[in-house]
Amino acid sequence: MSLTVSELLALEGLSALRLRAGKQGLQRAVRWYYVAENEHIAEWIMGGELVFITGINHPRDEANLIQLLMEGKQRGIAGMVILTGEAYIHAIPATLIALADELGMPLIEQPYLLKMVIVTERIGTALVRSENVLQSQRDILMQLVTGDYPDLQMPPSARPAPAARFYPSAAAGGAASGGVVPPVSPVPARAGRSLAAAGPPQRASAAAAAAQPAGQFLSAAGAQQHVPFPAAG
Repeated sequence: MSLTVSELLALEGLSALRLRAGKQGLQRAVRWYYVAENEHIAEWIMGGELVFITGINHPRDEANLIQLLMEGKQRGIAGMVILTGEAYIHAIPATLIALADELGMPLIEQPYLLKMVIVTERIGTALVRSENVLQSQRDILMQLVTGDYPDLQMPPSARPAPAARFYPSAAAGGAASGGVVPPVSPVPARAGRSLAAAGPPQRASAAAAAAQPAGQFLSAAGAQQHVPFPAAG
């Protein structure tokens, strides 16, 4: 996913970059950046580059700048950035600005005091992040098309038992029994009330036990117990 010239100009920290011409081409996609160090650039670029002209390694007069712009147009660059200042290129020639407008080629002026390492780092980081987003989208689309979801590759023995979602404390026991967690029987309401009144099961009196209907089960802490009743007569 390439970023456009317009999007790169909007990056944080690059507000000092000024568009001087070629606003028609602001939606050109930037593949990468290239810092020109030779007299010509045609043999060093492949298209889609944002070309930086510093004037440091090679003198750049008006004729050479026009030549670079024409070579960039022929090779399909995204735009051109010219560094201006007292040391090298003092100003962008008016003829170059007019030509860039005619060609629809974004022509950007960068103050020489704005360090190149800051500009190239911001642009490079933004382009890499954009490519990572595109790759993630491609991976998701491929999974949707092929049905190759990672969770479907999990062997059945490694999948958690369904009951573990409702009884997390029983998950370990379920794994030991082959992934099956036995259901927990509900506590009868009458038995629960009788236990609450009589106290712990081991202290329940014989009279309290006799008051329960025959065959009644009492439950304490979720475990079922059968309370023996005294024999009749």
